[in-house]
Amino acid sequence: MPIYITEEEYELAADFGISRAVLEQRLRRHGWDRHKALTQPVQERGKLNRWKQVAIKNGISENTFLQRVNKLGWSPTLAATLKIYSRRDCIIKAQTVLREKRMRRRVEGLR
Repeated sequence: MPIYITEEEYELAADFGISRAVLEQRLRRHGWDRHKALTQPVQERGKLNRWKQVAIKNGISENTFLQRVNKLGWSPTLAATLKIYSRRDCIIKAQTVLREKRMRRRVEGLR
């Protein structure tokens, strides 16, 4: 389905430093929310590349980093530093939390 962009929207985007081509890509190719596409400033390339290298050093793939920043709207800092947990790590964490909840209930039941 074609996405129509009004002249007013192009002008609003320009007020935020967003070119027509970037606005069209955000809406038509990447499927961004209209408000976000119109108002989120364009990232500086050098800044993003530096954070991309940090992400790779932290074991976060370039693809994951870019999706976090571009699709999810995360800050480059958070996207490059928040660890990716394996399925096993998630299961262990969930089991630990459940075990702690059970223990708290038992202690509260003794009072």
